[in-house]
Amino acid sequence: MAATGFITAFILVSVAVAFLGGTLYFWLVSLALAPPWAALLVAAAGLGLAALIMFAARMISGRRRTIRVAEARPCASPGLRLSAGWSSNPSLTPQPG
Repeated sequence: MAATGFITAFILVSVAVAFLGGTLYFWLVSLALAPPWAALLVAAAGLGLAALIMFAARMISGRRRTIRVAEARPCASPGLRLSAGWSSNPSLTPQPG
C-alpha cells in the first residue's frame, strides 16, 4: 500500500514539475530571452528543485547517523599503577598490588 502512494505522489509531482517548467520556459521566451537561455534557466531551476526535494527528504526521513566511538582499551593491567618512572627493565617495573 505504501508503495502505491509513493508511486502516485511521484507521478503527480513529475507532471506538475513538467507543466511548471513548460510555463516558465514560455514565460522566459515571451520576455524576449533567447530559447537556449530560457531552456538553460529552466533546467537549472529543475535541478535546484530536485536538490531541494532530496535535501528535505533526507531531513524528514529521521535517519540519524551514529558516530562510532572507539572502545576504551586499558593500556595496562587493571591493578597496575602507572608512574613517571616506567622502565623496560623488569626489576624496575611497578608490580600490581
